[in-house]
Amino acid sequence: MLHNPLFLYNYAAELNYVGRHEESLILAEECKLGWNDYDVQMLLADNHFNLSNYNEALIKYETAHNMCPNRFVPLYKQFKIYKAQGDTASMINIGNEILTKKIKVPSRDVDMIINAVRNELNNIKR
Repeated sequence: MLHNPLFLYNYAAELNYVGRHEESLILAEECKLGWNDYDVQMLLADNHFNLSNYNEALIKYETAHNMCPNRFVPLYKQFKIYKAQGDTASMINIGNEILTKKIKVPSRDVDMIINAVRNELNNIKR
């Protein structure tokens, strides 16, 4: 099963869920060799984020965003990294991108992201 990308992805996702990010990252990288889509990139990014590898996480979130540009989550995760790093200029840039992004499918999650970003940007501008 270690050569089955679907198995590797699911196992890596479970390891990520229980907080075993280093092990999850290894399996997700192996999975990427046979299957590399939005979900794999998001899993890689989440592992890097939780291991405080922010630059790698930003790259993976950007890749996921490029794969599915209509999604809000990769942009929001980048926004959160910039906040954690104290990079206000990048927060404002990506926050404005989120706030002006066209919503293809309305959802509670998208509304929560937009509200959170709007609140953060309002706090910065004060």
